[in-house]
Amino acid sequence: MNPITPSPEIPKEKVLIADAHTLLESSKSWRAGKSHPLVASAQRLSKSTGTQVWNCVVSTFRSDELSFSRAWARLGHNKVWNQQYYVPGINKVTRIKYISDSQSIWTTLLTYPPPLSPRVYTIYQASWLLEYSHKRQGIVITLPIDLSSESDKNLAEMEEKGVRGRYVSVEHIREVDGDRIEWRRLACMDPGGLIPKFWARRKVLSSMVQENLSFFEWLKTLKLDEANLTGSPNEGPRGSIGIRQLGMGSDSPKEFHYRETSEEDTNTNTIMQRSRSR
Repeated sequence: MNPITPSPEIPKEKVLIADAHTLLESSKSWRAGKSHPLVASAQRLSKSTGTQVWNCVVSTFRSDELSFSRAWARLGHNKVWNQQYYVPGINKVTRIKYISDSQSIWTTLLTYPPPLSPRVYTIYQASWLLEYSHKRQGIVITLPIDLSSESDKNLAEMEEKGVRGRYVSVEHIREVDGDRIEWRRLACMDPGGLIPKFWARRKVLSSMVQENLSFFEWLKTLKLDEANLTGSPNEGPRGSIGIRQLGMGSDSPKEFHYRETSEEDTNTNTIMQRSRSR
């Protein structure tokens, strides 16, 4: 997977949104995989490499079970921080650069069962809340990012030490007909190191299914007051460094407000290019 760099290679937001929609649409024709009663799955082998796999999981639920606002509050706001509360193995999360209301750079430390070594994933993550035909939809994009250049030395010092993995993902939550809400997640992962490709290919899809189920269970335990979610979430100090390590810090994640912005650029295929091997 080819990572981006903080400057000047971060694609413009309009480009990312357009590419995300193209990839999301194509996922509807991917080969169906094993499905849980609450989560459907699919896969597609990368045509460019023949080894990397795009994985897709889809959950559909009613708004009286989980409202769009409540789901977006945890998926579209500070997502990678929230994941540590329901994704097993995430041991540490650090926001190492605030770029804008919709973009940040994070580094995470993910542990695997022995004998596998911990993995470090340093990512650029952006999210947008959109509206089409009076229905809301949200998009969250994650791309691997490289901080090895001399100009990014200060950022690289905040990265965790370990085997570097790479991760590309697109998430889409939208209001559909009636009172239904669809949450679609696409991901392509390279854990790095000596992990066999077939192991990663088999593991990622089943892990994504479990993450969806864990997300719903986690939200049930929060007992959020949805009335508070209609306003602006509590923002953390902009430009600060947010760090949480397992067993340390506050039990409540800090929130950062994300909003939609626009750019004048029409290049395509940015996300797909990031999933291809060098």
